Amino acid sequence: TLSHNKMASEYFISRMPKAAFTAINMSHTFKYWTPYLWHGFQQTTRYSLKINDLTDIDRVFGNFDESKKRNIRKAAKSLEIRQNMAGEKFYDFFAAGLMEKGQKPGFSRDLFLNLHSECVAHNAGTILYAVDSENVTHGALFVVWDNSAMYALTYSFPDKYRASGVGDFL
Repeated sequence: TLSHNKMASEYFISRMPKAAFTAINMSHTFKYWTPYLWHGFQQTTRYSLKINDLTDIDRVFGNFDESKKRNIRKAAKSLEIRQNMAGEKFYDFFAAGLMEKGQKPGFSRDLFLNLHSECVAHNAGTILYAVDSENVTHGALFVVWDNSAMYALTYSFPDKYRASGVGDFL
């Protein structure tokens, strides 16, 4: 209930150490962040793509909006999707894309490589990447899955290649 969510939020907020910056990741099911706003927090929503059923890929594609379909068709003419990019290569590609924007990754190389390694070892993840005819990588996507769904965990689509439709293609 709303009152329970408010009480729970107040409980956690009152026990947080004072800091110049605090990042909190919450489940998509958490709907009531107003108490955090009252205490001066800012909220940013980030989305991850979840496709629940891949048994009929034509139906999945058919459910995309027209602009996504157009981008995918465009990219398919000039790009090829490959699988199993090395974790080190992905992290370097990811970090370079952020550096172009004056940003840094929000997670360490070691953390990513450990996560990637465990996912691959348990057949629960891979890195998809799109290359052009000259073998230039236009984008990369780290996906993980369980028995019921696949999740797009993190990605890199450098600005100079976005017009190719690589984000939607991957």
